[in-house]
Amino acid sequence: MYSIANSTNRKKITLTIFLILSFVIPSVILIIAYAMNKIWLGSDKTVLISDLRSLNFPLSASLRHVLSGDASIFYQTYSLLGSGNISTYMSSYSGLFSWFMGMFPYKMLPDVLYVIEVVETGLCGLTCFLYFRFGHIRPLFLNDNYELRANDRFLKILPDIFALVFSTLYATCSYNMVYFVNMPWMNITISLPIVLLGIDKIIESRFKKDTRGVKEFLFADIKIDLILILSFAYSLYSCYYITFATGIFGLIYFALRMVDVFKKEDFFKKLFGSVYECGVSVILGTGLVMPLLLPTLLSLNKSEVYLAGNASLNNGLILRNPLKLFSMLIPGADAVISDGNGLPFIYCGVITLILFLVFLFLPRVRVSQKIATVMVFAFFIMSLSLFPLYEMWHGGRVPNWHPGRFTYTFAMFLVMVAFRTGCLICEGFVKTQNGKSSRKDGLGRILISVMALYALAETTINASNVFMRLNINYGYEWKNIYESIVEDIGPISDYVIENDPYSRMVNTHTYTQNDPAIFGYNGFEYFNSTFNQYGAGAFYKLGTKTHYNFALDYGFTPALMKLMGYKYIVYNKDNEELIESAYNVESVFDHNGLGLGKLNDALPLGFVVSENCLDSDGKMESNEIDNQNLILSDLCGTGIQAFKEINTTMTENTSDDSEESDGVYFTNLDFVTESENGIWFFMEDYELDSIPEEDKKEVRIFVENTGEELVFEAGVSQYAVFLGKFDPKENVKVEISGYYPLGKMHIYEFDSNELNKAMNILGEDTLNVEYYKKGTLKGDIDVKKDGLLFFSIPYENGYKLYIDGEKSDITLYRGVFLCTNITKGYHSIELAFCVPGFFPGVFMCTITICIITFLTVVRLQNKLMKNKTIGAF
Repeated sequence: MYSIANSTNRKKITLTIFLILSFVIPSVILIIAYAMNKIWLGSDKTVLISDLRSLNFPLSASLRHVLSGDASIFYQTYSLLGSGNISTYMSSYSGLFSWFMGMFPYKMLPDVLYVIEVVETGLCGLTCFLYFRFGHIRPLFLNDNYELRANDRFLKILPDIFALVFSTLYATCSYNMVYFVNMPWMNITISLPIVLLGIDKIIESRFKKDTRGVKEFLFADIKIDLILILSFAYSLYSCYYITFATGIFGLIYFALRMVDVFKKEDFFKKLFGSVYECGVSVILGTGLVMPLLLPTLLSLNKSEVYLAGNASLNNGLILRNPLKLFSMLIPGADAVISDGNGLPFIYCGVITLILFLVFLFLPRVRVSQKIATVMVFAFFIMSLSLFPLYEMWHGGRVPNWHPGRFTYTFAMFLVMVAFRTGCLICEGFVKTQNGKSSRKDGLGRILISVMALYALAETTINASNVFMRLNINYGYEWKNIYESIVEDIGPISDYVIENDPYSRMVNTHTYTQNDPAIFGYNGFEYFNSTFNQYGAGAFYKLGTKTHYNFALDYGFTPALMKLMGYKYIVYNKDNEELIESAYNVESVFDHNGLGLGKLNDALPLGFVVSENCLDSDGKMESNEIDNQNLILSDLCGTGIQAFKEINTTMTENTSDDSEESDGVYFTNLDFVTESENGIWFFMEDYELDSIPEEDKKEVRIFVENTGEELVFEAGVSQYAVFLGKFDPKENVKVEISGYYPLGKMHIYEFDSNELNKAMNILGEDTLNVEYYKKGTLKGDIDVKKDGLLFFSIPYENGYKLYIDGEKSDITLYRGVFLCTNITKGYHSIELAFCVPGFFPGVFMCTITICIITFLTVVRLQNKLMKNKTIGAF
């Protein structure tokens, strides 16, 4: 009796050790790989790169302000409003660990991210080990008495050693190492093994019991599996978009399991029961996240405001040469995630690939299992080669960045088959012993130990190599850069929040890349709330230039800023004279080389405009300056034109690649001013054929008359650049140089008197905003005559407008901006936003919880009654 108890305790201790190791080893590998690239806690470098830098980190940090009340649910200039906020959360930075971002000081956040990535990698190894240890593979290929027949301790734990090695290889596969920049994607790889384990448990329970009739089954035998429900719900919550691939792989995995149990008695009845229980569990798991998932889906299906994505066949067909796939199965593959090279990141160890091939030749494996394995492998290859299949894995939305987002399932499939081979090797060792040890067995053990150590060393080197290549291609942030953002922008944001919390701000001193989001200020630009990269099409065409994951503030003119309520502008003090001349701002705050200018006559979020503006056909041109003239004229109801294009003589000198010219393109502009008003240079949209080289991104605009040189970056679509103010009839010469061809260029003269006329007209009846957060805007307005109240807020489903407490109809200017008819007199205004789909989602979630609770209680009661019956006998 003591021996049995002692053996049981020893097994528990051994299992606990392996569980700890399955978490610790992948974490340590990641720490070492980071350290090999000079990244560690408190180091000069941070892990901030790509989406971590400009998306996951700042948006996670900004969540604290929305929840604490320091920021508004509006929280954006145009598209991140209400449902957009939820869809952004669900697609970009959801997951349990994102909430930790709100618990630490700003300067600690890079180190917090470091810890999160290490922990998530460890959890990925842990969940994969749990699947290997308690899923179907081990008992399927190892006899029940394997441990009894194994005559020494090494052989007893050999299956766990294999499970540990392959769970580590899965956790540190190239997919995870390359895409660590997408925190929610790591949560998907963490949850996938548990989803598979849940499917296993359902199949195991169904094929171990007698099958009842269909009618009795449907009404009396409704079963659910909490493992599958909760893991699938967490996967959806973490990243619903990538979870689509988990669902497809779940179907493939279910089919593979049916091959394993095909010869069981009453197969088709038990198959029906397994499908039924898996389906119900997945539906219930989906129901748990409906309060977030339903608003997200509704947000993504809007069509009035957002531009369509530009998915194409070329973007989708990522694996043009299938033979190149094998180069991504070995360590050291190049980690380029955006240049369309068509190579997915599926490395998960050379030993994995070897044992995968060995599995196909082992005599103990049934032919049906080998055929099924080959078919699944071929399906993955076809999915990476054929556009319709590739599109299917991505839910019909072809990714235009990070190719092959579903290939974490491919890595899981490879390590799963390799672990099967490992189990057969374990069984083979026991069979060849016959109670005796041999030199052959000793060599085999040494070989297995060496292979395991090699696999861990190989994945460490590969992870380090991936980080190195990512650094070469994209560049990690230096900690002093991040800290300077915290130190520079923070006090400026605090100043505006304290003095004028309901205005908007534009940042011209750098790419904002969502930095100000972490400070909870409403007015900074954020990124588009859907996968359609340029957000609200009309707003984009006015010059805001907000892209998917960063805001580019070139393009803001005085007309746009005043019209859309941008009262503040951040700029480098070195450019103070140029900024003040361009925008006529008053300097109100300085800090660490940055200045804050104020436009005192910028309009508030709401003001009365001409009713005739609703007669417009709703279309805008591609030229943002012309569109600014257009909207000024519409809203004022007059022919006001703030910008007038000047005839320009343009000469181009497309040089060769000789040493003298260095391949630079030169464009010379020559024009004569008409007055002393400011001159603006505008360049229309253009696209580069390739990503600019790091040392050739600069576009230089040199104004000969003033000696000023402005430097911008190639490949950022549009520019609206202030060149300066000149004497009337002055001949101005401008030279533009760069390494890439530029778009169509225009020269405009800005008439400040015309803009002042427009501001006088539109500024007569304005909304006094008193409250602007938590999804609600409140204020009052004194209207001098009947008209149309215009809000510089784009429309989304879910807005409700109340005037003096009564609901008012919302109309749209050019299909985008909110408007409503208003009568003469004093009125209170309330603009409330209710997230579309949120309350129906809450209702569906509540029903789901009730169903899960009821079925769980019934199962526990049945189990308790069954135990009592057995005890009575």
